[in-house]
Amino acid sequence: MNNKTNEHEQKRLIALRCLTHHDHTGKADSLTRENCDACVLNGYHPKGERKDFINYAGWARLYIQAGKVIPSNLQFAFLAELASSNRAYAEALKQDIREYGINAKGELFRNAIKEVLEIWD
Repeated sequence: MNNKTNEHEQKRLIALRCLTHHDHTGKADSLTRENCDACVLNGYHPKGERKDFINYAGWARLYIQAGKVIPSNLQFAFLAELASSNRAYAEALKQDIREYGINAKGELFRNAIKEVLEIWD
């Protein structure tokens, strides 16, 4: 295995761990869940809060690196991540999509990603 392959696989494993390793055991209170990476990355929101975003910096890159499906309720938020004013982050996200691919349903969403990445079939 070359270094690029090792780095790619290491990033994937780290992303998967962030999505699956909970910082608590069993049933947790709201504050504990709000501070648990895995809970937040998998869509936990306190009661009454909007559910069309993930309150975790870099969530879009972790989803891509882990191969997690971008659910339809997060697709607009994902596109916003690609248009971030933090250009270094947006470019890193684009590079991750090129390297890892994207796991998403919906032809319109996939076409929007292709447009942003300037990928033409």
